[in-house]
Amino acid sequence: QVHCQYCSAGAQCIMANTYATSRHVLERAGIGSHVESINVKAMDLVRSAIAKQPKAVVKPLIGASLSCHRGGDENAFGVWPDSDSLQRSFNEQASILVKSGAEAIFLEMIFCQSLAMYAWRAAVETGLPVFVCLGDVRLDETGQPYMWWSPSNPKSLKASDREKIPVVEGLKPLLEHPSVVGVFVHHTSIADTGPALKAVREAGWKGPLGAYPDQGEHVWPNWTFQDIPVENFIAAAQGWLDEYDCRMIGGCCGLGPRYIKALHEWKHSGAWKDGGAGYHSSKL
Repeated sequence: QVHCQYCSAGAQCIMANTYATSRHVLERAGIGSHVESINVKAMDLVRSAIAKQPKAVVKPLIGASLSCHRGGDENAFGVWPDSDSLQRSFNEQASILVKSGAEAIFLEMIFCQSLAMYAWRAAVETGLPVFVCLGDVRLDETGQPYMWWSPSNPKSLKASDREKIPVVEGLKPLLEHPSVVGVFVHHTSIADTGPALKAVREAGWKGPLGAYPDQGEHVWPNWTFQDIPVENFIAAAQGWLDEYDCRMIGGCCGLGPRYIKALHEWKHSGAWKDGGAGYHSSKL
């Protein structure tokens, strides 16, 4: 039903709910042995929703999330397996997603370069188009977007080994593969999305750029969503288009089908104005 709502709202990409369905996450819930059936079912639900749409509707891209989701306590950096087990977990999920009909991999919740490389390797080896998705981007005391990395041991999964690194520098290794066709900023506040998009461009990315921000506050264990006027969201999207040639726009937590419908209407009403940022993103 959720996928159908987004299709009806005019979404041009529907992502399977595989955000937290890798083995190392499911094992923390005691259901690691169901990793294949859960991922296959998630992909089946996307296809089923698309199949129910009127024939005149343009078929959305079928995306699948391969996420740097941490097992354990979401208020901490999480509980990680050893590095070999983690790589096998991402490889396994990526393989299942490909066999289940994914048309693109969305490498989500990239908040730490060292950790992201495990999921990145699994994603690019599938041969599918890969979208690198910076997640939960924050600004430092100078207003610059940052992520994390482990400079003393790039393969380390220990939170104690991590240090801040500007997105401008930390993102670069994740862009260096021909399978990477686009970059998103997601699960980030609307206010911080603009600076994060700017950092992506300053990192040297000249290709397709997108954003699907969130709106609300997470106070453990629940989200508190705060509606914003649709026109404010559209104004922010127009600003991202103008300044950074950000042409792929959607919603994360708290920005549901109502906002997607507004984006769709904005895009097709003639109100969408091509930006003059000077970037020349190739079309997907």
